[in-house]
Order: sequence, then structure tokens, then C-alpha cells
Amino acid sequence: MTKSKKKKILFFIAVFMFVSGSIVIFGNESSDEKNKKDNEPQIIEREAEKNDSLVKRVEGLSAPELQVEAAYSVYYEEGEEEILFSQNRHEKLPIASITKLMTALIIYENYNLNEPIRISESHYLTDSHLSDLRIFSDTTYGDLLYPLLLESNNSSAYAAAIAPRDIEFDEFIFKMNQRADELGMKRTFFHNPSGLDNFRGVNHSTARDLSLLIEKLLDYPLFWDILQKESYEIRSRSSDLYYLVETTNKFLDGTYFLINHRPEWHENIIGGKTGFTYQAMGCLVVVLETEKGYLINVILGADGRIERFEEMEKLINWVYKSYNL
Repeated sequence: MTKSKKKKILFFIAVFMFVSGSIVIFGNESSDEKNKKDNEPQIIEREAEKNDSLVKRVEGLSAPELQVEAAYSVYYEEGEEEILFSQNRHEKLPIASITKLMTALIIYENYNLNEPIRISESHYLTDSHLSDLRIFSDTTYGDLLYPLLLESNNSSAYAAAIAPRDIEFDEFIFKMNQRADELGMKRTFFHNPSGLDNFRGVNHSTARDLSLLIEKLLDYPLFWDILQKESYEIRSRSSDLYYLVETTNKFLDGTYFLINHRPEWHENIIGGKTGFTYQAMGCLVVVLETEKGYLINVILGADGRIERFEEMEKLINWVYKSYNL
């Protein structure tokens, strides 16, 4: 090989290495910057000349400092949405009993709500997952939604997955994950219908993914009729017995705002869902109705059961002060 050819080869190698290195360097900088921005509390800025925002923001208010792993607030109106606040919205986190929103959706879309669930007595005696299932022989799938969503009853979630004769447990979980994929919840995966960390695996999602699930649930008024109740009596159709279901949502049960001043937005709450395990910590979804649309708020990884409500209160207070809703 001549010296001239060697020089040409060395030149092309040097150019290739320089270009490749530049791509890697600039690519890493861009990725790091994107992650940094997504992991900090944000007010989503818009171009000054943009006139088609769904809601108008009051300028000058800084983002709230929330002690949570992730927080997300989005305004939703007739299929369109606008992000109002974001903190780690794409971070994949344990979601505890927020899981039950998907469990309820699978029941609603696949079962006859008027059909009795018919859990046999032998199941009660042999299956520890049903130990807290307090139902009657004629309790329907529609009835089951109340303990599932209001008191976050784990046995109700498990019963929904094993009761149908034509659906096996694994198929129920498959349907949960399939529906999540259909809704665009790309960073969500379910191992079980309850959200318990020690049952087959830990369910994960993101604040953003959960907002997509809630947007779908808004298509079905039954869920919000249930989720805004303080309590509900599940009655036997063949006797005078009943089972009282009470909400775990302290914004609605009259306990949280006994100590704290009740804000004006409290009357606009149409429902919410709690979640807590020692891996997920405090999780909370709260949905409010506005004049034209809905305000969807998600908090994941608050320090505890009470703290999830305190941090959610901070978030919603800030949103109402910062936007014309």
C-alpha cells in the first residue's frame, strides 16, 4: 500500500471518529437536558403568540414545591388536553391501589354488571385473598365496583379476576395490560388486580399514563357516580342484610377539611382514588369538574397516607390560583 493511500484511509477514519463522537456527545447532552427538565417541577411554558390554549395562565406564580416522587395536573376538555403542572410525569413508579381503576374498567367493559358474581363458599375457606370479601350470594359485578373503588377492597379486586367462568386469572391480567396498551399507557404494567406489592409482582405506571386512564374513565358516568360518594350500602336482595362501604378519600369523607379550611374547589370534586403500600407510599388521584372540562390531578410517592392529601391540596390550590378554570 502506498503512503498516499494510507494517508487517505487515516483521514477518513479520523473524520468518521470525529463525526461519531460529536453525535454521541450532542446526543447525550440533549438526553440529559431533557431528563433534567422532566424531573423538575414545571409550569409548562407556551409561546407568547399562542392564542389557542384551553385555559389562560396567570403570570408570575412559581411552581409549587411538592414532596412527592411525581405529580401531574392536566386540563381535559372534549378529547383535548393541556398540561398545567408536571413533575417526573414519565417516571415509572409503583401505583398501589390506583391499580383498581383499571380493574374497574375491565369489569365494566367485559362483564354483565347485573350478573351475580357467585363466589363459592369453598373459596372463602381456602383462598386467603378473599378473606375480606363481604358480599352476599346475589351480589352483582355492578355491586362489586363500590367496595373496589370506594374502600379500595383488595378481596373485591381478586374476586373480579377469578369469579367469571369464562375468564381465568391470567387472562384478566392480560386484559388489563392489553387495555393499558390500547390507551397509550406505554410505561405501565400490571401483575395483579389489587396493587398489593407482594402479590405476583409490583404494578408500575407513570403520572402521565394514569391521566390517560382517567380520561377514558370519564366516558363512563357510573364510575364518577361511585367515586364521589362518601358511603354506599350493598344490600342483599333476599334479606335485610347490608354491607356499608365507606370511601378512603379524605377530601370527601368529612375528616380532612375539619382541621383545614375547605377551599372553594372542594365542591367541584367528582371523585378520586387512593393508594398506599410501603413501596409505592402515598398515591392519590383527584378529578374536578370545571365549567367546560375536567381537571385531572395525579400524585405518586408522597411520604404517607395523610401527606398524599396535603401535597394534593398544595397542587390543586396552586392550579386554581394560576389558571382561569
